Amino acid sequence: MDSELDAEGFSATPRELTGALPRKTMITGIGIQAIVATTVMMLMPVVLLVVISVSNMKGIRTRDALRSGSSETVGEVVETRKSVVHYTFSVNGAMFSGNAPMPSGLSPALRHFDLIPIRYLPANPAVNHPAAWEWNSFRNWPAFFFPFVFYVPGIAMIWDIRTKRRLLAEGVPAVATITGCSRSRYGFRATFEFRTQDGIVAAGGGGYDAPQETGARVWVVYLPQNPRRNLQYPCLSYRVVE
Repeated sequence: MDSELDAEGFSATPRELTGALPRKTMITGIGIQAIVATTVMMLMPVVLLVVISVSNMKGIRTRDALRSGSSETVGEVVETRKSVVHYTFSVNGAMFSGNAPMPSGLSPALRHFDLIPIRYLPANPAVNHPAAWEWNSFRNWPAFFFPFVFYVPGIAMIWDIRTKRRLLAEGVPAVATITGCSRSRYGFRATFEFRTQDGIVAAGGGGYDAPQETGARVWVVYLPQNPRRNLQYPCLSYRVVE
């Protein structure tokens, strides 16, 4: 490791990093935005589950109503699209329409102008369903699991926010040297290396809005017990309160 990773010749340690540990920290506007975004992301599964549950309950009520007091007629297939059949039928000279998911394997068998039996409520023919198959309350059970994919990035964001706060509160300052920079999906990704108080060379990196010059020096903070946990200073999400 060459001497350019040493603090000699670089600016003095930021005054706010020289105080006793743990340091006091304060969240910034960007940090608040990150927490709000994380909260929204974690609430989305709850909202989606409520929407899916309401839809399922509506389907169950429709199914039960059609089972107990419905009439049957013949409807005509208008089209089948994405495993959903769209149809029309006539009741007392009035035309009504409906649609329903088709059972697996039935889609290729239905064509435009095909006739299918339709069950409907005499008091409200708009409530209807193909008589050949019933609405299945479990047909969209995979949808109950889909909302939880939002927890993966949400948990990652919470972990990132907590880690940054801990690093600012407990991290030891060191001078790092930018070792490389390349474009990333959201801007630029730069890597750096620094030497710990024990003389161990550690590496880190982060995202940037602008390209970073290789060889440039920056301040970082790291956890002495795990130098791989490090963060370039200053941090956008939190600041140290003197």
